[in-house]
Amino acid sequence: MKRMILMAVVVLVALTARAQIVYGDKSGWVAYTMEDEYTGKKTHYMRYYDSEQRLAASFFPGPNRMAVLEWYDGLLYFDVTFDAVMDNRGHIAKEQIDYEWRIAQVNGEADEDFGTVAMKYGDVKRAGETFYGFFMFDADADAMMSGQSIAVRWKDPIKGKKLVRKISLMGFTRCYDEVLRRYGVKRKK
Repeated sequence: MKRMILMAVVVLVALTARAQIVYGDKSGWVAYTMEDEYTGKKTHYMRYYDSEQRLAASFFPGPNRMAVLEWYDGLLYFDVTFDAVMDNRGHIAKEQIDYEWRIAQVNGEADEDFGTVAMKYGDVKRAGETFYGFFMFDADADAMMSGQSIAVRWKDPIKGKKLVRKISLMGFTRCYDEVLRRYGVKRKK
């Protein structure tokens, strides 16, 4: 009986390890390339996936801009998706929000900033569909490379409460260097 239980545990661990090798763990920073269908121009940027493997943020090294994403369950916010589909051809109107961000540094210090930006939303095709919202702000790549994490706080107009998105900066420098390499640029150290 003990051997059967032990074998079951070993098989379960082996299958889990195989699944992680085959499918990969897609959390953290990932270099990404997007190509324009018409012009063929390539844009290289970075994506951050949270522990649930959802896209949580993007960083664009050229203009040093960070985009923070929030996902919405269309069934919980059915009225928003219904109004967008019926009145606005699936477009959810953007809203102005106040935000603040803080980069926690290794030495205990912090870089902080705040501002007002537009929260924009992805279009929906039918009521009840999952959708996302995002806003962009200027972020210093050098401060992010020397930091541990960045916390972004804002009052969400759809959820009606303050939200905080904590983004780990582990692996940010490696990914940033990879994006620069794709552009053919070497970072000054």
